[in-house]
Amino acid sequence: MYKSRTFRRIKVKVPGNTVKLHYRQRKPSKAHCASCKKVLPGVPRELPLKM
Repeated sequence: MYKSRTFRRIKVKVPGNTVKLHYRQRKPSKAHCASCKKVLPGVPRELPLKM
């Protein structure tokens, strides 16, 4: 991953007792109903390729 704000930053302790930043993809927002805008229960909060 690249150093960009589109990716979330995770602090990871690496050998040598140093803390480095790793970049991972952000999770998408929760699925909502189109008419009432409530959160849909039972729908996983993942990217389509990970479902």
